[in-house]
Amino acid sequence: MEMMHLKIELVDAQPNVTREVAVPTTYSFAQLHEVIQVLFGWEDEHLYQFYLPFKKLRIVSDEESSYEENTAFCLEVQLEDVLKPRNKFTYTYDFGDNWVHRITVGKITQEPYHHPRLIRWAGENACEDCGGIDRYNQLVKEKDASLKKRNKFDETYVQLRFEEMEDDEIYE
Repeated sequence: MEMMHLKIELVDAQPNVTREVAVPTTYSFAQLHEVIQVLFGWEDEHLYQFYLPFKKLRIVSDEESSYEENTAFCLEVQLEDVLKPRNKFTYTYDFGDNWVHRITVGKITQEPYHHPRLIRWAGENACEDCGGIDRYNQLVKEKDASLKKRNKFDETYVQLRFEEMEDDEIYE
């Protein structure tokens, strides 16, 4: 299967929070959202959007918003239709806390997998609903006890969730 390599960085996180993953090129942006949720320990409780500056296109999770100009619904756009190596775009999750992720498209490879594959990672997950990146960085700096509530990054859990996605029929 054709796989697209993506480097995903949580913008302005200190220390750096980065994930590298390979995903099927046939995935929709809704499926990519699910991958990012697993990779960063998010709980999928908020709206999100992707922004592709090279196409001036917003891809949104709210179908009603998808009727706006230069906007598409996440279930209706596949990665292979709009992305190519070296493209850069953003994923914003939770418009209150405004978690911005910078995504860089790497190479396209042929692989035996039919599900996402974690390549490498750095940094622990942030905290859902903690007030955004500035507040999160402050909590890290202060070694605040509330950090214990976050979903710690667990490579084994991530890969198991990805393997489950191979049989996931939600988006088919």
